[in-house]
Amino acid sequence: MLSRLLGRRYPTENKVPQVADEQPANPFTELQVLSGHTDIVRYLLPLDHYRFVSAGDDGTIIVWNFQTGERLCVLHGHTLPISALATLSCPVNLDMLDPHPLLLLSASSDRTIHMWDVESQSLLKALGDHNCSVKCLLVLRREDLWLAGGSTLLLWNRGGDLLYKMMGNFEEDICSMIEIADSRVVAAVGKDLAVYRLAFCSFSESAAQWGLRELAMLKSHSDDVHSLLHVSDGCFVSGSLSGEMVVWSGVSLVALQKIKVDEDTPGKCLEHNSQLYPSGIYYLSSSRQLLFAAVGCGVCVYDLVTQRVVAWRGAAHGSRVTAITGLRDSDLLVSSSEDGTAHLWKLQPYTAQSAFLSYAGVFNLLRGPGFSGQIPVTNRWNLELEGDLVGHSGAVEALLDLGSWGLVTCSADHLLIIWRNGDTWPDVIHSREDHQEAKFMSTKKEKV
Repeated sequence: MLSRLLGRRYPTENKVPQVADEQPANPFTELQVLSGHTDIVRYLLPLDHYRFVSAGDDGTIIVWNFQTGERLCVLHGHTLPISALATLSCPVNLDMLDPHPLLLLSASSDRTIHMWDVESQSLLKALGDHNCSVKCLLVLRREDLWLAGGSTLLLWNRGGDLLYKMMGNFEEDICSMIEIADSRVVAAVGKDLAVYRLAFCSFSESAAQWGLRELAMLKSHSDDVHSLLHVSDGCFVSGSLSGEMVVWSGVSLVALQKIKVDEDTPGKCLEHNSQLYPSGIYYLSSSRQLLFAAVGCGVCVYDLVTQRVVAWRGAAHGSRVTAITGLRDSDLLVSSSEDGTAHLWKLQPYTAQSAFLSYAGVFNLLRGPGFSGQIPVTNRWNLELEGDLVGHSGAVEALLDLGSWGLVTCSADHLLIIWRNGDTWPDVIHSREDHQEAKFMSTKKEKV
């Protein structure tokens, strides 16, 4: 209200930035289109050093060779859209000769969970006795166990045996889960975060097995939490549909920092289907000390060390931002959107006369009890648009950074695109061929 009376104290960003036809800073000059799905492709998941999988609303899973773009196999089994993917690299049977068979877990709206052997391209188990919806999967770091969350919370072992079923008295389903230190799990349930601990539970005097115990219910958000990110054993982050981002202590479970996008933030989404939650945080990622958040149609960069928002672009896209990540082999960020584009960004020094006014006008930084209300001056950076990745005819649903091999996008147009760096791509190919030749010669010498 005060900003309406006194006028805005920050430069507006109502227009989506445009990039020139020539994009010298855009490393992706070649693309490879992958087809095979018959409906929206929503999920991308890396398998190993040369393969990844894609899945979506057609209920199929496709395994790809990202080095060549070859479609290796198609896994059929689900009858409705796939809702979650995860990889399980631990052995199914301790007596198996191969100590690390690669297993793929897939959950679907058909209320089944499938366990796939990627190497043999076979379905090991179809788990359906839980009879409940599953919206997310989480493989635990220890004990070779995994969780399925939805209307209930299910704990499974590596053999596909249901160990524990927790019937939560929740009004909302579990939509996201992360593991934190000390064998604890954080689950997003509506506006709250439920914290559980993995522990042995005794169901009789002679039998005990792994189970879950509820430790706490964290209440800090005013709307549903749709994104969770484990940063380190020391902290994790949650983001809600109302634009609140909370940094939590991974030890004490106390809220360390709370950032809320002001309701007057410029750059609202242009399409009507994004107006319901124009400042909702749907995606979080991190790189070193920087946290990247997809906030409505905008992009936010937060420094976890200095506890400052260091960059903000309110109208990064014309519609909701679906994903954002920092590229491993460059200083660029990439964001994708429902508007069908992916944008490349670079942090540049801020040139405005007063970083304090611009910072204070967009964000309210809440530090909990005793906060004076004053927002400290910070070194602000601009997010400069360096390039566009235009190739899809529908919403870009997900991103997968392949490092020197490129970047993968998937879309509502049923297609995937591998974006290649035209300058380094030949070097990558030659390096791969040299490595294979050296490996062959080494093997040949050992046989001799």
